[in-house]
Amino acid sequence: MPSAAMLEKTAELMHEGLLKNHQKSKDKKYKVGYDDLKIKRVKGGYGGGTIDRKSWYYAIYFPGNWLGDTHVELGMYFLRMKAEQYKLRQKFTTADPMFMPLVKQHYENHISNQMPVSESALNKNIMCTILGTRLDYALPWAEAEHVYMPLNTGNHWILLVLDIGKKCIRVYDSIVRREQTNIHLHHYLPSMQMYLPRLMDKLGVYNERTEGPIRDDFLQIHMVKECPQQNDSDSCGMFVLKMAEYLMMGKDVEYVRPEDINAYRSKMTTELLTYFGVIGA
Repeated sequence: MPSAAMLEKTAELMHEGLLKNHQKSKDKKYKVGYDDLKIKRVKGGYGGGTIDRKSWYYAIYFPGNWLGDTHVELGMYFLRMKAEQYKLRQKFTTADPMFMPLVKQHYENHISNQMPVSESALNKNIMCTILGTRLDYALPWAEAEHVYMPLNTGNHWILLVLDIGKKCIRVYDSIVRREQTNIHLHHYLPSMQMYLPRLMDKLGVYNERTEGPIRDDFLQIHMVKECPQQNDSDSCGMFVLKMAEYLMMGKDVEYVRPEDINAYRSKMTTELLTYFGVIGA
């Protein structure tokens, strides 16, 4: 946890040069000359070149803002990095936010154009994700117990947790009402249940495991009932990251509370700014 002094440094930096109408403006948040940051450490492939703009961190730090794909992708990178740093017992890896949409796209091509599963398995992003060579600090799925997969359904973030051994996917949704989870996931279910396991078999995930390949079976989908619920419309991305963090550490997600989300935002912003050398200890 960042110190109080570091959190204060972050607050000062994030408020410096804010436009009076920053909450109403979709794009411009800071006065001229206040948006640029001096990044001392550049992490290639994460943040898409936006990490040197204070307005990118704005969405993380200030309540009422939606996390984009690059925010969640970089958040997952930090979780993998910290797992190695602190030697967490759980053997896990993650996928980036574009993984399941890519699997869905290949499934649809398989159905409409009879594209073989073997061709999908050779797609660089799919193959390298499952083999653990695409992302820093990642494990091959064959060596992992769980795979944490953030899914952006278009207007909502959901956490999917693939249990390799039990051959199921647990769904953590921070907005559960009026069957919304089923609506959010409806278009992804065939690719999750039927196509992903075919890809896993093709890429040898179960070759050396006692559970054996999935073959013609499906991945079971389990909706987690005791899932913390957000009390706004914008914090689903933060819930996904915090729930993943707690699960990776072997903790219960019930301790992820909506009243703590603003503190999580401040903590994440501070850790990122410290990592990239914008603020120092």
